Amino acid sequence: MIPGALTVALAAAMLAPAADPPWCEAPSQCPDGAVCVGGLCRTGTARGRVEVLYPIAVPPPLAVGGGSWLAAEAARVGAQLRADLDWTGFYRVLGPAELPAGHANEGVSASEIDRLDWQMASASRVVRVSLVPTALPESYRLRIRVIEVERFGTVDLPEGDVLVRPGGERLAVAAFVNALVGHDTGRRGVVGSRLVASVEVARGVKEVAVFDTDGGAFSYATRNGSLNLSPTFAPDGAVGYMSYRSGNPDWIVDGRPLSARPGLNAAGAWSPDGRWLALSLAEGSNSDIAILDAATGELQQRFTTHEAADTSPVWSPDGTRLAWVSDRTGSPQIYVGPVAGTERDARRITSGGYNTSPAWSPLGGVIVYAQQVSASGFALMRYDLDTDRISRLSGAGVSAESPAFSPDGRYIVYAQRSPGRPSAIWVMDADGSRPRPSLISDHALFAPDWRPARPATPEPAP
Repeated sequence: MIPGALTVALAAAMLAPAADPPWCEAPSQCPDGAVCVGGLCRTGTARGRVEVLYPIAVPPPLAVGGGSWLAAEAARVGAQLRADLDWTGFYRVLGPAELPAGHANEGVSASEIDRLDWQMASASRVVRVSLVPTALPESYRLRIRVIEVERFGTVDLPEGDVLVRPGGERLAVAAFVNALVGHDTGRRGVVGSRLVASVEVARGVKEVAVFDTDGGAFSYATRNGSLNLSPTFAPDGAVGYMSYRSGNPDWIVDGRPLSARPGLNAAGAWSPDGRWLALSLAEGSNSDIAILDAATGELQQRFTTHEAADTSPVWSPDGTRLAWVSDRTGSPQIYVGPVAGTERDARRITSGGYNTSPAWSPLGGVIVYAQQVSASGFALMRYDLDTDRISRLSGAGVSAESPAFSPDGRYIVYAQRSPGRPSAIWVMDADGSRPRPSLISDHALFAPDWRPARPATPEPAP
């Protein structure tokens, strides 16, 4: 091909519309690494898309004997199952008034439901649940079967036939919902995964607490009566945070100092493989970002050496780049640069005003951060690394701060301040839709993070 023709061909290829993603009815029809959402195979950051797949019904579970304790447990399981399915955003859960009048007389197998009645109720799938007591004290076999109304089939998952010991219903239901999301999309859900945040329990005292995505299973990781800030999870689930307990702002991991250098040891972030810790260090007024051995705390690399303040590092999912905050241009801005490069290789991705708290999507090309939009308020902004496009995620009337992504990249947890109320922990979908509270307390909550590890799975039924 002659050079002129090559130029024309390249120009035509650049101007041609991008190919539409292939259609799919199941994840198995998509390429490796893609998910099936909304009838389309999604790749890249689009894998974080959340939309309703179909309407689903969850009639009250059936307790087979066991007395009043099992009946009460069945009610709890049903309520938790409906709440968890709704939380994911992938299912429209039918309300009690939408269920057919005869549902209470149906059994739990596919042959025992009236498919026509359920079709008239607009349910694509019906989740039938049974609890059968075992010989173990207050333990039962939990069976969850998803019946496809129109296809005359069932979805049988290993997580739908498990042994539940006392207090284990939360884990069992979350594991089933996560497995169903995985079956329907190709990527498991994160219901029941753990969050961490700093809690202001008294004036000048902030403790670190961990809890589930719905605010349940709350417990304190610290009780030292000091100032404990910026908690974060390591890939293995260890909790790191900055603490003033010793009188110096040290970086603590699971209660033990990892970096106690004189001056600031703050804003730690583990590399995706857990080998390295990016940490903001300062002996004077200006802080720099250093990379430490995550096991020993030994200094491996000075990532920044600028006279300005550099802080709040986060790693790219592949571990080759860092995003961080620097005021080297006069106001806090967010920069991105290669770990193996120099500061001259860094580029600024924000401009104007005050920008802070970057969070890098585990799916790749998106960074979410907090931008000051009023004298005391912040909004969550989304930056697309491929297009340089910036969009606002959070709404008006509240201050949204300190974002962090879920391990599947579908959701964002953040701290929200509303007028007249303490700061609370909220969750939104990664596109900014469906903001909803995760934990609201009389105590102010700050700087949440999401545990990277997947939730545990329950014990299979014998």
